[in-house]
Amino acid sequence: MKKLDSLTALRFFAAASIVIEHSKSAFRSMDWIPHFHYDFGVSFFFVLSGFILCYTYRDFDSVGSVRRFYVARIARVWPLHLFMLGTFLVVIPIQGWFFGGTDGHHVAIFLVNIFLIHAWIPIIAFFFSFNAVSWSISTEAFFYLMFPVLRHRWESTWHWKSAIVALVVFGVLAVASVYRVSLINPQTPLAVSAEGIGYISPFVRIIEFLLGMLTARAFDAIRKWVLPSGTAVWTVLEVCAIGLIVFIERLAGYTASSPWAIFGVECTDAPAFPLLILVFALGNGLISKLISARPLVILGEASFALYLSHQLLLRVFDSYRGSLGASDFALCTGYWIAAIAISLLLWALVEKPARNHIRRLGSKSKPVSVGTI
Repeated sequence: MKKLDSLTALRFFAAASIVIEHSKSAFRSMDWIPHFHYDFGVSFFFVLSGFILCYTYRDFDSVGSVRRFYVARIARVWPLHLFMLGTFLVVIPIQGWFFGGTDGHHVAIFLVNIFLIHAWIPIIAFFFSFNAVSWSISTEAFFYLMFPVLRHRWESTWHWKSAIVALVVFGVLAVASVYRVSLINPQTPLAVSAEGIGYISPFVRIIEFLLGMLTARAFDAIRKWVLPSGTAVWTVLEVCAIGLIVFIERLAGYTASSPWAIFGVECTDAPAFPLLILVFALGNGLISKLISARPLVILGEASFALYLSHQLLLRVFDSYRGSLGASDFALCTGYWIAAIAISLLLWALVEKPARNHIRRLGSKSKPVSVGTI
């Protein structure tokens, strides 16, 4: 199976865009960066996840193959999530653990966070609890749960499975709209919120994962008949794919207040990601060749750690910025260097060893080869 190094490298740029989104308001030195919804990286990860899993796993023909898949997915995301949760509890004072009041639901919130199901509950006290960025990993966990069902006999069932997923997504959004679910209110952290449904909920965001699976199906078909062209042609296609995302983002800069609108804003780029993934997966252009360099691939491998650790690091920097006496530029530079260095350390010392250990424990035979997502 062909290694898709260019897609691995793209993961770093997607994670970096999310770091920009969360840190640009903390450092004046980042004011030069154009106004954008840089959290489009989350949507990209959801689409890419569906693509990579569908590309890697051809079917599930036995209980053992399903079990190996779940073990591989648990080994991929759970150890680093637990490590970052533990680090958060040590570093952040207890008053910063939850968003608003919890009305005594501390234990329930803690348990659902540990087991990565907190994003399944559209209540901010749950989905933004502790290391808030872990909500998207919880959403991914739901995709992983559903993937064997979706992938089984996918070639002959993708039509009606796609229709069912679409009906579920629009049904959830319709019900939320009928009941006029409101925006997040810090005064009512235990209320169902529009963001919790339109932005966070895996029952809605699964449409992006499905789009990635459909992209993998298109990739299998296209690479059988696409004739090799000059590097220049493919480079133009790569530039067009990137330009399309930038163009769409420039159009999508508005504020939403309903579950439908929030879903529309957050998923605006999703239809453009298949083109980006396809042209970079084929890897015939100059850009895909350049970003397939080993250093960028390693940064892509560490992108999960960068994503999970960057917000906690930002909170630590914010706590000590007054006592450090450094310039804003120095703090900003130090933050980015620290964020990338810490992500590489977490990937090498926590994520990889834990993943390999769990997969050895969970399977008597050699684990299924899994594309890194």
